[in-house]
Amino acid sequence: MHELDFGIRLDIYHFTDDELLSVVDSLLIDQALHDRTIQLGEAIRRRDDIVYYWMALNEKVFENPPDYDDVRTNVESSIPPLELASYNLPSLSRSIEQRTQADEISIKEKCSFNCLKWIILVLSFILIGLLILCIVLIILFVMKSRSTNNASAILTATSTTTTTTTTITTTTLNPSCVTGKALITFDDLSLKSQELIPNGYRNINWDNADIALSSDPAIGGSGMVTVMISGNAAAFNERASALTIKGTNGSRFTLYSGAFAAVWSDNLQLQVVGYRSNTIIANNIYTLQVFNVSYITFDGYSRLDSVVFSTSAGTHNLDVVGSGRHFGMDNLCLTFP
Repeated sequence: MHELDFGIRLDIYHFTDDELLSVVDSLLIDQALHDRTIQLGEAIRRRDDIVYYWMALNEKVFENPPDYDDVRTNVESSIPPLELASYNLPSLSRSIEQRTQADEISIKEKCSFNCLKWIILVLSFILIGLLILCIVLIILFVMKSRSTNNASAILTATSTTTTTTTTITTTTLNPSCVTGKALITFDDLSLKSQELIPNGYRNINWDNADIALSSDPAIGGSGMVTVMISGNAAAFNERASALTIKGTNGSRFTLYSGAFAAVWSDNLQLQVVGYRSNTIIANNIYTLQVFNVSYITFDGYSRLDSVVFSTSAGTHNLDVVGSGRHFGMDNLCLTFP
């Protein structure tokens, strides 16, 4: 209709109500269009066979092809050329058919575009999901690695060099602390049992170190009594946590030997790490028992800033009442170079 000036085309998918009403109003008040349609109507009513003629040309309703040409000739001869040209019904048919085909192609193109858009959207979500999964896996891997490193660093701390941890079998022989070396027996402390050893005692600062006395009923029958080889007192790690000794005022010392025993658990693993300027100098593990004192000679623990004693593993001895990874120590032998 638009091509033949019988109407106005709107976008069939995007026109608004106001646009439709505006077009209808303009067509209703179009006097030229009104007059032309009246003339065409009168002409069609005078020539009813024009409709039949249009159907004959477009739908091929005649079964006998030769008769079709005769009908075409007869109809065309019966209609004035001007009127037939102004009706232009075959052209109208072709225009409608072309427009329909164009609409079908447009719909197919839009459907194809929408399908492609949805496929791209789904693939994008899949790729984003895979990317997020990879990031989560990387984060979990990094966290696991850090957790493992932190677990091992609890006892070894941060150092600038790597040392080898060696498990050493302890001896039952009592190493002598010769003249010129300091022997720390804890017997000269005026403290109650299970009190913290004060910093500065024998030029050492003590962290998480308590004293135990043989008169304390809480330790009766435990490894604390086993390790008291010089008198009636010995030191142990409070709350079974790491025990640290440092030279006062930053002074360095050399650790030679000491007597050790597990308090509640057999096969207790005692790790002894020596540091100098935050660098691990020596790092060894020793196995302790409850009812056997272990005399340990330390090799390579010289000119140190600090020593960390920590425990792990162990099996609870059923002959003692308490529990935990506590260890006792006595007769520490060291020097201050």
